[in-house]
Amino acid sequence: MSTYELGAPPETRAAGDGAAPRRSETPVQGAARSTRKDIQGLRAVAVLLVVLYHAGLPGLSGGYVGVDVFFVVSGFLMTAHLLKRLRSTGRVGMVDFYARRVRRLFPMALLVVLVTLIAAWFVVPPLAYAAVAREAVAAALFVPNVLFAARGTSYLASHDPSLFQHYWSLGVEEQFYLLWPVGLVLLWWVSRRSLPVLTVLVAGLVGLSLAGCIVLTGMSQPYAFFLLPSRAWELGVGALVALVLAGPAGAALRSAWAAVPLAVVGWVGLALVAVAGALYDDSTSFPGAAAVVPVLGAGLILLAGSGGAPGAPAGVGRVLGLRPLTWVGDISYSLYLWHWPLLLLPAAAGLDLGLGQKLALVAVAVLLSALTTRFVEEPFRGRVRATPKAGGSAALRRLTAGPGAVVVCGLVATALVAGATGLTGWASDQRRLTSDRTAAAWDPSDAPVFPTYVPANLRPSLTAAAADRPAIYDDGCMLQGHDDHVRDGCVFGDPAGTTTVVLFGDSHAGNWMPALDAAAAARSMRLVVYVKGSCAAADVVPVAQGNLLTSCATWRAEVLRRLAADPPAVVVLGAAAGVVLPGDPSTRTARWNEGLARTLAALPSQSRVVAIGDNPVPPDTVNACFSAHLDDASTCWRPRATTVPDEWNRALAATVTAAGGRYTDFTDRLCDQDVCGGIAGDTLLFFDGGHLTATASRALAGVVGQRVLDAA
Repeated sequence: MSTYELGAPPETRAAGDGAAPRRSETPVQGAARSTRKDIQGLRAVAVLLVVLYHAGLPGLSGGYVGVDVFFVVSGFLMTAHLLKRLRSTGRVGMVDFYARRVRRLFPMALLVVLVTLIAAWFVVPPLAYAAVAREAVAAALFVPNVLFAARGTSYLASHDPSLFQHYWSLGVEEQFYLLWPVGLVLLWWVSRRSLPVLTVLVAGLVGLSLAGCIVLTGMSQPYAFFLLPSRAWELGVGALVALVLAGPAGAALRSAWAAVPLAVVGWVGLALVAVAGALYDDSTSFPGAAAVVPVLGAGLILLAGSGGAPGAPAGVGRVLGLRPLTWVGDISYSLYLWHWPLLLLPAAAGLDLGLGQKLALVAVAVLLSALTTRFVEEPFRGRVRATPKAGGSAALRRLTAGPGAVVVCGLVATALVAGATGLTGWASDQRRLTSDRTAAAWDPSDAPVFPTYVPANLRPSLTAAAADRPAIYDDGCMLQGHDDHVRDGCVFGDPAGTTTVVLFGDSHAGNWMPALDAAAAARSMRLVVYVKGSCAAADVVPVAQGNLLTSCATWRAEVLRRLAADPPAVVVLGAAAGVVLPGDPSTRTARWNEGLARTLAALPSQSRVVAIGDNPVPPDTVNACFSAHLDDASTCWRPRATTVPDEWNRALAATVTAAGGRYTDFTDRLCDQDVCGGIAGDTLLFFDGGHLTATASRALAGVVGQRVLDAA
């Protein structure tokens, strides 16, 4: 979040007058400056919800809604400030406005990015460091939300979150700040400077954004969660409160008769925020309609603190205005930035912290935040106290005052990020990523032998693993996302062969494409590939990266139509055991196998069916683990019992054999009786968590050909 909503008050004097703004003053038309200590307290509530949620404090399973509270506060303060300028001068002073934003945001954001990058160098596995550097650049440019949305990151269910994942909300805020001043000016002129008309127009935009958010959450949760269009309504609710308070309704709310009703409204608002923070959890479909509860609560609190309520004996502003809360509100921007890397870096180093240790790190974050607020944030905001002996402070204040500071901050930011990223990237390239020992070639005809070190002759290398994927990823034959158009020309093996084999399924079926390609070519068979990421051959609609993939049904129906029109000799099926289906998780396997049975019944009767059980599924970080344990690779081995989806495979085998098909798997070539090692002989087995390298798959061509093609 930006300093507008995390510890930085809106300016209430004329831009550029050199005066330090008073904390938490909120400009409201027709009223004298009113101190809104309740806003600082609300910031404290919001940041504590987020921080303690990340620390795993029981009872705050929905603490992530603190971000939504910040969005509302930000929209309120920003709009109130801009509206005051518009009504008094007819303009908002764009240059000065953006200059202030840069001075307030860049110093702290860049400082935390750089410190996190340096700390990560010592604790993050070498193979993972390049990704950390890329995320740091996105964070410094305030676009990490776009990066995480494009990746399909699930904020609420991520098992390996980014060190800069918390910067997503800064991205949303700064993109809003970039657009809203211009948008508000346009709406101001379209409404012909009529506050009621302007309010109606903004309400319409809020409604459109909310509707889009609800729809998008059901279709693509990562896009709904991270991107501005589906989050703008939350900032817009704060804007609506500012517009209401600036009009006749605001005057009425500041009258004496409104004290008691507003007190009730304020407590209701705080209760809504508290209920969301306590009852929501990682399974809540969020943001969507669920976000209305904390957003409405924050809006009611802002409304309640506008006039009568703070003077009422039981007004919520009395509680939120207590000094401990306002102090936390003062340091909330720094606290939000510092707490996440402090909590996550130990996990990146392989430490499993308990609640007490995490709370101790939160205390460290509070201390750091107090120091950096005083010595970084405030000087750059021009809030250095002027004393006769403060020559250095006065010089810093002159340096950071005025729009010219934008250039200074921009150049410093660019130099620091480019320099740090370039240096750490160069240093990362110099790191050794193998041991000094070699390993014997992998013999897939027998049980695997796992070396206790990372071989110097490893193939592919750890750095090349991510690109060592089946060819179907690069030639368009592996469909992704909502693409439901079956590709022509995905023919491998011996294209002139008279016997046709079809590979049908999701990306885990795609694991076997290199092996089947080589095996089919050796047997003069024609291999046709119908593979779509996250879409199994089973007649189900899965959820992938927060998206309900309804395109699977269209794609599957077209594949079945093609198979019926030209029946192949063999249909090879494969699927990931980790497929997620909407509804009750306890019935997932049963529902999947019911869908598989429907697909099996729809396959041509003259085609022989072979289903390949899912392969071992190691953690996504398995190769990064190897990079950190070059001479003790056994640290990265995983127990067979937790890596091989035996229960899923048994259910798959039962369904396929009941329909007259055959079942096989290759667990005995990828794991031994006790562990799954990830490196067999000189061969790296996985390019991520669950997908075989093309090298490993191709090496298995002999055994795959025997069990799948010869025995079909």
